[in-house]
Amino acid sequence: MPQLSQLIRISARQLLVTVIMLLLYPAVAAVPFPPETGLFQPIGDEEQIPDNVVTRLLQDQQGFIWIGTPAGLLRYDGYRFRRYTQQTNSKNSLAGNFVIDMLLRPDGNIWVITEPFPVTHKT
Repeated sequence: MPQLSQLIRISARQLLVTVIMLLLYPAVAAVPFPPETGLFQPIGDEEQIPDNVVTRLLQDQQGFIWIGTPAGLLRYDGYRFRRYTQQTNSKNSLAGNFVIDMLLRPDGNIWVITEPFPVTHKT
């Protein structure tokens, strides 16, 4: 069973760590995010990415970035966006607009899970 002096030493150590963390908190909280180091570059805006909401990201074997949103699927080629949405008269369009998930198959095909209809196959 620990003696009283050991408990006091442990408590003093915990108090010291807590005080140091509280003193450092303002310095840590003042660091901007994302860091201003040039590692992050914003792409797109509300016109290109509807409501600035992204549900899924995927990079295919050709380097395209596929962006799932509640309003459809976007393909980014490094320069511009191309939007894919549900087209009621086309069997080759998305089954629904709200992209829930995407899966890149080994053959390069992308399977897209949407709401309200489940699966779309995109080549």
